Formats: sequence, C-alpha cells, structure tokens
Amino acid sequence: MQMICNNIGMEAIAKRMKEKGLRFTSQKKEVLDALLHKPQTVIEILDCVKSKNKSVDKATIYRILTGFIDLKLVKKINFNGREAHYELINENHHHHLVCNTCGAIEDVSVV
Repeated sequence: MQMICNNIGMEAIAKRMKEKGLRFTSQKKEVLDALLHKPQTVIEILDCVKSKNKSVDKATIYRILTGFIDLKLVKKINFNGREAHYELINENHHHHLVCNTCGAIEDVSVV
C-alpha cells in the first residue's frame, strides 16, 4: 500500500504547505513520520514523536493534525466508539481490521 506522503514525498508536502503560507516544521515532519505505517491515536503519535527526544505537547499534535486534514494529507477515522485514529490519505481504497482483544489495527487492501 502506498500512502500519499510516500508518493509525493516530504519535499512536495513542504512545498504545498509553503504555497498555502504555512511552515513545514520539524514537528510536522515528525507527525507525518509517525503516521507512515498505520493509523494512530493522538497519544500514540505523541509517544512516537517524544521517543525521538522531540519537544511537543498534545495540543500541538491536534493543531498539526487539523492542518494536515485541511490540506487533505491526513484523515480522521473512528472505529466503533474507539478513540479517533489518524492516517495518511491513501490513494488506494482499503479497509481496516481491528482486533477486539488488543485493539491492533491493520490495513487490508481491496482487490
């Protein structure tokens, strides 16, 4: 599965943001990096960014995600009453499998 971020690259995202009058900060890059592999909650994104010794708080993550949603880079997903997850917009249609026991989420491509 290819995410839009992989297809157009970080440089193109930075250019798109600059054209909209927005800055592509290191925090924004870290949030995109955190979302490369699977849908994640704000707390999971926060933990991922902080694990790289980057300074960020939850409010900043929400602001960054809102901006990415507006730019159509990221979408918010709700899984039957679970905490909201965020994922990079995928050019290919897919579904998600959610484990009822551990809550793990996997992308499933539709053929």
